[in-house]
This record gives sequence, structure tokens and C-alpha cells, in this order.
Amino acid sequence: MYDQSKISELIRFARVKAGSTVIDVYPGEGEWTRLFSEVVGPEGRVYSFVPAEVAHFNNDPLGRMRTLAKEPGRENVEVVSADLVAMPKATQPADVLWLHLFYHDLHTALMQARGATAADFNRAVYKRLKPGGSYVIVDHAAAAGAGTGDSGAARAIMGGKSLLPAGVTRIEGNFARGDCVIIRNAQGGEIGRSLVAYDASEAVLIAGRNSQDIESLLGEPGRATLIHRDDMAVAGD
Repeated sequence: MYDQSKISELIRFARVKAGSTVIDVYPGEGEWTRLFSEVVGPEGRVYSFVPAEVAHFNNDPLGRMRTLAKEPGRENVEVVSADLVAMPKATQPADVLWLHLFYHDLHTALMQARGATAADFNRAVYKRLKPGGSYVIVDHAAAAGAGTGDSGAARAIMGGKSLLPAGVTRIEGNFARGDCVIIRNAQGGEIGRSLVAYDASEAVLIAGRNSQDIESLLGEPGRATLIHRDDMAVAGD
């Protein structure tokens, strides 16, 4: 999570205020749902929206949000779950629709398994926003000229280093723990193949995150590396 000054800045930027209706899409641990609940107050509403595409994950994201909604003072929080493109049917018109570190996942096969593309979801968002409402996306940004992601992780792999979740910008396809996966650089070129330490649903959750966050994200301890150098064959070896 960010320091208090950054949190306050983001809330002001999103124009969340007392009485607002906010839809928090794929709320993770619920940090932003809690913050929005406090800001909008008893006259406002926060929808903690768990996409059906991820509701089956091992860390039980839907159950976690239902537990959060029972906390004292969370009477303004409603937990809902539906397919991504069905979000307008599961919620009321909103002043703010919030995506935190999730938009990039809309481009993965896992999220599109039920037929929802990023463009489809964007259309659903605008159906649900009130006139003048805000669609706020907080996500990873690549360094200038780096394409779809920083090349630092790719250089580390070519140098024989393990791949940490923080260095991953995209997860594609479905795979199980121990499967052999292809590792690509930001431009899509293959740089190696390896056995993977997490299945696809887990990898989506931890991609781009610090290894110290793995236990809280998955609900159980896990390996610090997504791909270990001992399990990897680098292109050109």
C-alpha cells in the first residue's frame, strides 16, 4: 500500500467524497474498499465487485470481501460477484469506478475465458457510470521506450537470475504448478522456458507484486520466485 499522502492524492484525483457511490473492481485484500467506505460515509455506497472469472481462486476473494462487509461500520459496503461484462446488472449507477492493479489482467486469456475483452469491459463501465462519473485505472507503467514492460527482468533472466513476481507484466494461458512455460520479453520474443512455481490463477494474482506480499495475496506462504533459475533454460544456452 502507498503512504498516506499518496493515498489521499489518489482519492482526491478519483473525486471520491461523502455520499459517493464507488465500484471497487477486484478489490484484492480490500484496502481500497475500506478506505472508500470511510470516505463516502453512511450516505454513500461502495460495491466490492469480485469478477466471477476470479471468484474460484484458492484465496477465496469473494469470501474475504463478505467477511470485510461484516466489519463494524461497513454497512455501506455491498459485495457482489458476476461476470465482468455483467457488472452493470449487479451494481447501481456509480460516481467512480475504480481498478487498482487489475486493468492489465483484462488482456489475459484467464480473464477472457468467459468472452470478456478489455473493450467489452470498458463499454460495461460506461453503462454503469453516472453522467460525469470517473473511470479510474491505477496500474503499472513501463519506462519510456521499454514497450509493454521494463526490460530489467529480461536482462536478469539472460544473466542467469531467477524471475520474481515483481518482474512479470503479463500472464497468458492456463497452466498448473510445475508445467513448462515460455518466458517472453516486453516485445514478445521468447527468451527462455521453465517449470513454473505457481498455477495460472495464482500467477495472475502475484504478477507485478513484491514477493513479501505472496502470503497475503494467496492466503498461504509460497516461493519467493515465480520461476527459479535452476528450473530454467535460457534461449541461446
